[in-house]
Amino acid sequence: VLKARQKSLQKLVAIKVLNASLMVDETSIQRFKIEAQAGSKLSHPNLISVFDYGFIKADTPYLVMEYVEGVSLE
Repeated sequence: VLKARQKSLQKLVAIKVLNASLMVDETSIQRFKIEAQAGSKLSHPNLISVFDYGFIKADTPYLVMEYVEGVSLE
């Protein structure tokens, strides 16, 4: 997960890059897209908002999400 600033809105966001090995076939890619779209439609105080998603090099998925300051859960 990377902390970034969305330039045009000057807003902090979190970018989560998923492991490319999770995208093993077209079904996995479609599932990722559906889950990202569904996540972007949810709104609740206990959920992180999903702003955008896409692919790096056509096989590495990423999510752009609301950034929340806090301690690592690691």
